Amino acid sequence: MPRLRAWWLLGPALIGLVAFTASRAGIRSYEVQLAFVGHSSLSSSDECPARVNEQGYDSLTGTVKGLEPDGKSDDEVLYQGVLRRTTRLDYCGNVPKPCIGRLVGEAQMTVEIRVDGEEGRGARMNAKAVMGSVKTLRVEGDCPAAAMEEFRKEYPGGTSGASPDGQDIPESDPPRFFVAGVPRLRVGYFPTDKDHPSWSLRVVRAVP
Repeated sequence: MPRLRAWWLLGPALIGLVAFTASRAGIRSYEVQLAFVGHSSLSSSDECPARVNEQGYDSLTGTVKGLEPDGKSDDEVLYQGVLRRTTRLDYCGNVPKPCIGRLVGEAQMTVEIRVDGEEGRGARMNAKAVMGSVKTLRVEGDCPAAAMEEFRKEYPGGTSGASPDGQDIPESDPPRFFVAGVPRLRVGYFPTDKDHPSWSLRVVRAVP
């Protein structure tokens, strides 16, 4: 009986603790657009800018979901989702001479966005191809056949196209990922670093 009495006394406290913990965090979803604009270059030749399409792009669009803190936190926040990838991107190669390869593709990627738990450190994107998800794939241009075949085989892997896997997304101001001690995605546009063009992030809206 004493043991039963002890558990009976602790019961309300334990229930309250669980309720408190649950109220501290919530699963939230966001519609996002990740994009790289420009071209991919393996050559430093001056011919590249004149021949490539500087408005080419590699993009990921869809919905990501993550468990967010409702209060201050120094833990990173992880969001995940399967996003649609659309690629229209030029490569500038250099074997055996400057050449251009054009990649057109569409597939699905499993994407992670990790918002850092420390102020000013931004976020990081990781992306892996969903096996068998390629809907469109075309490679053309004047690069050697072996190079063109390599472009084709790599897609939609995380290092293909504009290499979405392992890309940093810098903090912006505004919007910011980290506000009042709370790290999370926030609606707005997070542009690429002007000195080191890479991927940008647009958080379109919170999804109910």
